[in-house]
Amino acid sequence: MVRAVARRGAVTGRCLTAPVMPSRALRPAALLGTALLLGVTLAGCGGSDDRTDEPTGGATTAPAVPASPAPPSQVRLGADGLILVDPAGATTGRLDFSTAGVGTVRDALGRALGAGRDNPLPACPQGPRTSVQYDGFSVLLDGTRFVGWTERGSAERNLTTTGGLGLQSSLADVRAALPDAVVRNGPRGPEFTAGGSGPTASPGVTPGAMATPGLSGLLDGTTPMSRVTSMSGGETCSAA
Repeated sequence: MVRAVARRGAVTGRCLTAPVMPSRALRPAALLGTALLLGVTLAGCGGSDDRTDEPTGGATTAPAVPASPAPPSQVRLGADGLILVDPAGATTGRLDFSTAGVGTVRDALGRALGAGRDNPLPACPQGPRTSVQYDGFSVLLDGTRFVGWTERGSAERNLTTTGGLGLQSSLADVRAALPDAVVRNGPRGPEFTAGGSGPTASPGVTPGAMATPGLSGLLDGTTPMSRVTSMSGGETCSAA
């Protein structure tokens, strides 16, 4: 009978089989047994050393989720300038007349209201000004100084003071919020002023120029239920 000897190659580690042949002829039954023996031997030397190791399991780190950008600040109207608030109403910044840089004003309003459009106003009574318009709202610039704002309204939004005073507020609301408000009939119809600024300035002050920071506006009448149709803070320009 043929004897099969299994051994591992010194270099490759694979099983090698070498039959040992007897000196006399093999009978058919012996050949069958030899074949079976070789099959078992080779199966026992399976290619376990040839398998590629599977990656070891372990904890995986979830990909980082980018932080959501903060929502843009909202604008509130003020006697001294503009106030920036978050959606919850907390103040996040101020744009005060004469101290807020023009670049800061443009950047903040661009994020809150969209791109503005410059409109030069060389014929303002108090001197040349530039109006930057944002769909019904505008700011007035004196060179590099922020000196005023005007709200005329938009179908997209309605800006108000932190106390809720804005377009369509009643004259009664104005008097309650601004006890020093003065109501008169001006060149453009009924108007109110508070704090010395606005379309009609204090005596000795060029119309439209800022005497002291304050609010002003136009009305559709002079009764308590008359409504505000336009509001301004700081300087205005009658040539706008």
